[in-house]
Amino acid sequence: MKEIGSSRNWITCNLLLMLLLFSANTLANKPVTAWIYYNFPPYVTGDAKGLAHEFIKLLNGHAQGKYKFQLKVYPRKRLNSLLSLGKQGIVLFVHWSFMQDVDQSKYLWGPILMHDRNEIISLSNRKINYDGTAQSLTGLKFGGVLGRSYDVFLEKAMAQGEIRRTDTNTEKQNIQKLLRERIDVTTMPQVVLQHLIKNMNIAGKLYVSPQPRNVFTRHILATKQLKQEHEFLVKFVQDLSSNAQWQKILNQYGFK
Repeated sequence: MKEIGSSRNWITCNLLLMLLLFSANTLANKPVTAWIYYNFPPYVTGDAKGLAHEFIKLLNGHAQGKYKFQLKVYPRKRLNSLLSLGKQGIVLFVHWSFMQDVDQSKYLWGPILMHDRNEIISLSNRKINYDGTAQSLTGLKFGGVLGRSYDVFLEKAMAQGEIRRTDTNTEKQNIQKLLRERIDVTTMPQVVLQHLIKNMNIAGKLYVSPQPRNVFTRHILATKQLKQEHEFLVKFVQDLSSNAQWQKILNQYGFK
């Protein structure tokens, strides 16, 4: 009888050990969805290529198996739908003003990841100087991106027909339209413009207004249930300023 009891205890202990090991392994490789809606260079430059992919590789390397961040590139409308349904994950390279969270209460926000600015761009032989008002763009054909919202006062001027907005699917298409003089002005982040100028070989053909449309910072958003993941990300971002690999990646993709 003692042998039977000992055998049962041995089996029970082994089962508990297996469950503990399974749980530890599951927790050590916890999947975390990382969304990005910038499906264009330099964030996404090809299959598993671009700044976003490089960032995820760096992040997973730092996580050392504790988390497994999985990059998903979705259109903004689909991302909005997922967030409204309560899906959990992080969003890369956004500012709270982009995500309708001006008071930073809807989501968890990390420290500054990078600095950026939205430039106002015209042709070098038809220069347009933006002064921060809709009036400086009155009467012009403005190249926008489908589904993209701009400053409230610009949106109002567009709705009233004072600025004639025409949309394309990408920033590159707007630059192409600008070069053909089908629009007068467009806007995009500085780093995207730098990438396009280099890859389209159009240096000297464009004029950038001294005053940008706006200046902003980029962060990582985490949904409210990912408190531990958020704490991990905050520490990770805080340490990036001294991370030589990250600085190399930023330089590679045109961030200063």
